[in-house]
Amino acid sequence: MKTTYHKQNGKFRVDLRVKGGNRSGIGRIKKFEVTDADYIFVLTNESACFLIPSSDLRGSSQITLCGHYDQFKVGTYGLEPPSQ
Repeated sequence: MKTTYHKQNGKFRVDLRVKGGNRSGIGRIKKFEVTDADYIFVLTNESACFLIPSSDLRGSSQITLCGHYDQFKVGTYGLEPPSQ
């Protein structure tokens, strides 16, 4: 699972790299590889959800959620507004 709040030119950027996070990886940056996972789930700070097959990723460090990735949007996350 990846989350993003950073926009560039109005489009969300998703960092696919792993930067440390455990004692054996301190100071190391690991790029994403297709064999690491079958899918990447992305949640933006605007509650958009994407389920992207790893084989469709067009990058190993970062991707920008536009164009090609629009087809993988699976909905939004959040509370439904109260019905009136």
